[in-house]
Amino acid sequence: MCSGCSTKNGVFKLSNLVHFVMASYSRFDLVMLFFIRHSPVAQYLLITQKGENMKFVNITTAWIYVAFLSTICHLSLGANYQDQGNRTSLHTDGDIVLGGLFPVHRRSDKTENACGEIDRHPGYQYLASMLFALEEINNDSTILPGIKLGANIYDTCRSQTIGSDGAKEIIKYALREENGTPPLSGVIGPFRSDVSVAVANMFRVFNIPQVSYGSTTPVLSDKEIYGYFLRTVPSNSYQGKAMVDVVLYFGWSYVMTVYSPGQYGEKGMEKFYEEAERAGLCIANKKKLPAFPTEGDYLKTIQELQQTRKANSNGKVDVVVLFCIQRDNRGLVQAANKVLKNGEKFYWLASNSWGDRKEVTDGAEEAGDGAITINYIEGKVNRFKEYFLNLKPSNNKYGPWFDEFFQETLKCKLVNSSRPLNYSRECRLNDSLPQDLDIAPVRVVMNAVYAVTHALNNMHRELCSGKSGLCAEMKHLKREKFLIYLKNVTFQDASLSSKVTFNQNGDVDGDYNILNFKKIEEKFRHVVVGNWSGALSKDGNIKGHINLDERQILWGVGKIKTPQSYCSKLCSSKQITVPELVNARCCWRCESCQSNDIITNNTCSVCSPGSIPSQNLTVCVQLPVIFPSWSDIRAKVLTAVASVGIVSSITTALFFFMNRRHRVIKASGRELTGILFMGVVSCYVSVLVHFMKPTNTLCGVRRFADSVSMTMCYAPVLLRTNRIYRIFKAAQKSVRRPSFVSPISQMLVAIGITGVQCLITMIWVLSKPPNAVNSYSHKEYVILECSTDDFNVAINLCFNAILMFVSTVFAFRTRNFPRNFNEAKYIGVTMYLSCSVWVIFLPCYLNAANSIYKSYFLCSSLFLIGTITLLGLLVPKIFLVYFGNTAIGPAGDTLTGTFTGHQGRSEQSQHGQEPTSGNKYKMENTASSLT
Repeated sequence: MCSGCSTKNGVFKLSNLVHFVMASYSRFDLVMLFFIRHSPVAQYLLITQKGENMKFVNITTAWIYVAFLSTICHLSLGANYQDQGNRTSLHTDGDIVLGGLFPVHRRSDKTENACGEIDRHPGYQYLASMLFALEEINNDSTILPGIKLGANIYDTCRSQTIGSDGAKEIIKYALREENGTPPLSGVIGPFRSDVSVAVANMFRVFNIPQVSYGSTTPVLSDKEIYGYFLRTVPSNSYQGKAMVDVVLYFGWSYVMTVYSPGQYGEKGMEKFYEEAERAGLCIANKKKLPAFPTEGDYLKTIQELQQTRKANSNGKVDVVVLFCIQRDNRGLVQAANKVLKNGEKFYWLASNSWGDRKEVTDGAEEAGDGAITINYIEGKVNRFKEYFLNLKPSNNKYGPWFDEFFQETLKCKLVNSSRPLNYSRECRLNDSLPQDLDIAPVRVVMNAVYAVTHALNNMHRELCSGKSGLCAEMKHLKREKFLIYLKNVTFQDASLSSKVTFNQNGDVDGDYNILNFKKIEEKFRHVVVGNWSGALSKDGNIKGHINLDERQILWGVGKIKTPQSYCSKLCSSKQITVPELVNARCCWRCESCQSNDIITNNTCSVCSPGSIPSQNLTVCVQLPVIFPSWSDIRAKVLTAVASVGIVSSITTALFFFMNRRHRVIKASGRELTGILFMGVVSCYVSVLVHFMKPTNTLCGVRRFADSVSMTMCYAPVLLRTNRIYRIFKAAQKSVRRPSFVSPISQMLVAIGITGVQCLITMIWVLSKPPNAVNSYSHKEYVILECSTDDFNVAINLCFNAILMFVSTVFAFRTRNFPRNFNEAKYIGVTMYLSCSVWVIFLPCYLNAANSIYKSYFLCSSLFLIGTITLLGLLVPKIFLVYFGNTAIGPAGDTLTGTFTGHQGRSEQSQHGQEPTSGNKYKMENTASSLT
């Protein structure tokens, strides 16, 4: 019969109800309504209260609950796993009882339902520390006066199923209401997170508070589900944050991870991933170990880590973050010791399950050398250590498991023990535990015991008004009310100077030591090199602070340089990072921008025309704008000679004007000479125009000045040669004067020819308006130039080229005419030199590197054409005026030339004939027409 299953409406056997339910499966709905009506516990499980709203959970949960109560009420059913009997539990009497769940033995490597060897560190020592704390409390009259605390402790073997069986036994005890049965206040434990999760739901159903000393999974911080769970160790949320802060401290951005299955490893690593994501870290490899890994699994894991490292050719990843249980930590280190050769090494960053435990690295210290581990701030409880190390089997108070611990520690066999181990050496009577025995961090266990004790003491003081012993209210302990006292308890830490309190999640704030596993004086040790402290802020986020002394850290084989762990090397300042598809925040490739790009927000941005990137590619720098100007040495030379040409032209023109009535000046044709002077001066002026800063207007002026100035030089020359040619040819046939040889007609024709060039240029200007534009053909500077192209320039100059060519032809054809009567020789030389200028100019102009050189070639050509015209056709007249002779023809006409009295005759002779009277008349007429 289950005495804990009575209801207000009567007493019935719940086991019989369960059997009835199972037999009445076809009428399940009616049975469930009956069960809910008569069982307060069922009502609690089946409904979830949120304010005034009551919601029924699914029917499957009810069936599970029915089956669970059935097993509880069948007292004859025992634990169905190996190593039964007194090995699984320990009971001490007291007025109030504390339950206990401890990993006295390790879990079997093959199944969840069997225990393995005894867990010397920390399992059994945790159990011993609880019993030691209870003994201290019971001997302290200031705490719970007149009340003795007892214990019901069960071995979990680090197994969820075995731990759940222990929880079932504690619940069975809590459900008894027999007279004289001491009340159960709460449960200390269990150690592993997955075991705590498995039993926490069971304890909550029966309002049993639970204080764990080792379960760190963040899941248990959810008070809506685990409202009766508290712990004296920080949640792995703190540890995940602490480990990320360690990674950031050392400048690592790319790490590999390995974790164990279950609440501890999986949930702990989830928190690490969350904090890593928030901090911008990347994970190269996420490896989850099997539930029951073999040596081959560990070796395969190490090989996978090696392959990940080799695949990262652009970076270096040597750091492995471990969130594993102690067994898996040891397996990985042992596997690394076998696989890694020739100086290969991984740098481990491990959670508190490695901490300072020597068992992890025993026999494989070289593989673990340099590891950084996280551990609780243990705080040595010296009074426990002193007492525990003096224990012997003869004075053992700590249950049937101490014999196993003693034998396993000393590697000997107790002959008279109920559980002798298979060692050949027998333990001696004077054998004792070694004084250098590694003591587990039992502070957290003692804090858990003292948390329950101080909460009971506060409750006793309030309910019993300070009376010694249990009052009636305490004998019928209401654990849901006791939970309130437990959550608000504050007491002195078992070994530290700080106070212990629980935050809103039922956790203690995170305080960790950071350890370095290194070799000191030929012996490997875990040395504290720093610490991390964190607290839960009001917004629910964890704020932490890390403090490390890097000078104390050795990274293996005495290395003091911090290893690197990154996916990709930093790109140079002149490159951008192109993220990879995987782990884009940490993995990238470097690419260079184009020559005219700058880098803005990791993007190549082309500089606008006229600017170039700065040296560090951060800003665009404007290029200097250049054009042919007065400051350039070539421009200065051309300006100087053009100025001399202008002065010379003006001086010559003044001479012509002053001697305009002289026979030589009159014979040269004053009208055409005036146009010729204007053309020569225009050529020189055009040179100067090219050295002014280009504007739209100035570019139009240049087009007209360059072409029209040459036309004004070539048109008079063409007309002169054509006039001479026609007059002499006509004189050979007739005495009649040719048409259009008068000065006025010649001037009008010259103006017309010049007008044609103006028309051609005007068409060019209108079809392609001249503009001052920037040319960006050079990287070092920008050229301010007039918009044009070689084809249009060639078309515009073709008319002048034709004029020059025709003038040259006429000059050539009149080369043998009597020089006393014409300027054919001077014109011929002038045209020959002009042709030479054009032959040199055109190839140079068309192949010039830029518009500046084209301007210089064009200016040089204009200067040469103007100078050749000035010196070849105009300056000689000055010599004729001063040094030449004036002859009078037969008809009294004036003849000009530099000749003697016999020269005319000799020239006639050269043609092979004497001048006849008719010819004489024609020649005289011709001479008259040239004046």
